[in-house]
This record gives sequence, structure tokens and C-alpha cells, in this order.
Amino acid sequence: MKIMLDMDGVLTDYDSWLDYHSARKENGKTNWGKVAKIGASFWSNMPWNVEGHRLYNLILEYLKDKPEIGLGIHSAIGMPCGKIGKYYWLEKNCPEISKSMVKLDDNGHFKYKTGAFDEILVDDKQENVENYVAAGFPAVLFTNAKDTFDNILRIIDEYSKRPDYKEILRLLKKERECVIRAEHCDRNCANCELVEKPEALIAMYDQVIEAYSKLV
Repeated sequence: MKIMLDMDGVLTDYDSWLDYHSARKENGKTNWGKVAKIGASFWSNMPWNVEGHRLYNLILEYLKDKPEIGLGIHSAIGMPCGKIGKYYWLEKNCPEISKSMVKLDDNGHFKYKTGAFDEILVDDKQENVENYVAAGFPAVLFTNAKDTFDNILRIIDEYSKRPDYKEILRLLKKERECVIRAEHCDRNCANCELVEKPEALIAMYDQVIEAYSKLV
């Protein structure tokens, strides 16, 4: 299981930083042209979101005796300088997170396309959370440190009660191999009984194995 944190609006105070740089259009949306001119420093020097910082520290404390749970980043930015700046920010502020645990998509609306069943997305955008959940993945809407942390713990508890899909998958593959051996067996032995219509049974196993593989 992994906890995957968004950056802008969760860990970092994106809105106040936009205002500081007067990088909004008249309609209040981001002036991407101005942000691009500022370059990587816009992202690398962005201040912490106070509640996001509290959440980050709560998670770090919780994970001290939870080596089976990873902590990563699932953020998004299309411009190359933004990706560079975000990596710099993480190196300075989140040294506990390895680069291999960082996902920087081009568009936050499509985070569900790179999601996973064992990755809890924490995002401040309702639409991103809804899309992620609709894809079958766990997600939490960031509101404040305490409520968000409680919802993360709730999902982790629910996840711990799920079946062991890896073990089920292993047993299915083992049974499939037994069917294949039985198909080519020329004797009716105790450990390798002859199977009627083995091709159909093997095909059925392949379908079930494919389905369970998506859950692991």
C-alpha cells in the first residue's frame, strides 16, 4: 500500500504563490505564460501549505513502524520547467520520498490513468478524486490535516481486510499448470487426473488470472 500525495494545493500553497507573483488572469485562472517566464523557480520555491505540512508530518510519524506502507507523490504539470522545479522542491522539503516514488503526470485530470489499486491518492480537486475512484482506485479529498489523515487511515484499514490477491493469483496459476500437465498425461495418477475439455478450462483460468492480475 502507498500513500500518494498531490503537491499543488495539498503540500504547497499554490494559490498564494500565484497571487505573490501576480500570475492570475482577470478570470482568476492561472496565467501560464507568466508562470513559464518565471521558470522552474516558480515551482521549486513555492511555500508549504500549512495544513499540508501538518498532514505530511502526521503521515511520517504514522509510517515509522509501518515499513509495508510507502509514501510517494502523484502530482501533475505539463511544462518541463515545472517538472524540474517540482523535483527540486521535493529534494529540499521531502527527502524521505525517493524519486522512484514520484509520479508527475502532464494533466491532473487524468491521474486515474496512472493510478493503482494499492495507491491512495490525496488530492485537493474533487474531480480528480472522483475520476480516480471511478477507475476503481482509492482516493481522499484533501480538506485539512486531521480529517484527511483520518480518511487515509480508514482506507488503509479497509485495504487490510481485503483478500490476499497475490496468494489467490499464485494458487490460480498453480492450478492452471496442473490442468496443462493433466492434458498431456497418459496415465491416471493421483496428483494429475485427466481433465475433460482442458482447452476450455485453461481458457477460463487465463481469464480469471488476468482479472486477478489487475488487483495485485
